[in-house]
Amino acid sequence: MDETTFIIAEDQDIILKGLCAHISSIPSFNVSGMAKNGYQVINLIHKENPDIVLMDLKMPEMNGPLATKKIKEYSPDIKVIILTAYSDELLIYEALEAGADAYLLKNVSDEELIFAVKMVRQGKKYITPDISLILIEDFLHKTYKSKSPLLDTLSKREIEILRELALGNTSKEIAQKLFISSKTVEAHKNNIKNKLKTHNTTDLVVFAIQNNLLPNLT
Repeated sequence: MDETTFIIAEDQDIILKGLCAHISSIPSFNVSGMAKNGYQVINLIHKENPDIVLMDLKMPEMNGPLATKKIKEYSPDIKVIILTAYSDELLIYEALEAGADAYLLKNVSDEELIFAVKMVRQGKKYITPDISLILIEDFLHKTYKSKSPLLDTLSKREIEILRELALGNTSKEIAQKLFISSKTVEAHKNNIKNKLKTHNTTDLVVFAIQNNLLPNLT
């Protein structure tokens, strides 16, 4: 893997220094800055332009989700990986809605962290399995479990593309798999969002899971 530069955001000084030392010890990983709140993160990304911001959720002055949103507004190419001890569904949704590229727990292994970095640098999303299970259980316990009428408004091709998007594949990857152009995939993607009245990929993933469009996860 090519060298990956990080900014690490964590409000607890001991954890911040420990993370910095540990991340720097991983081959091809380089820490270019440290921050204790969201405001410091925003200032640092203008100076350092990192590949990845590794960020806690709960920080003073500006929390992780709000900082994530501002980072994505400044540069969508900067990847944000949430690294936290929190597994509450509302916090997870808030982070993903803000544009986080990955969600990891602080007990993450080096192997999983490296894999998550690889995924987000390829333009994919990554959610640690424990969190994925929480999200799936939450979806399954929603009051509306039956198929949405909106599903019937989608064409066969749109359903196919929706499934691939929900699996974390990029437009380029979908185009290659379906033997169509990336431009055509983007056009279908916009049509899907309009028909489902959604505005982001997270909503598409939710819809796909609620309507049993993904492969059997058991």
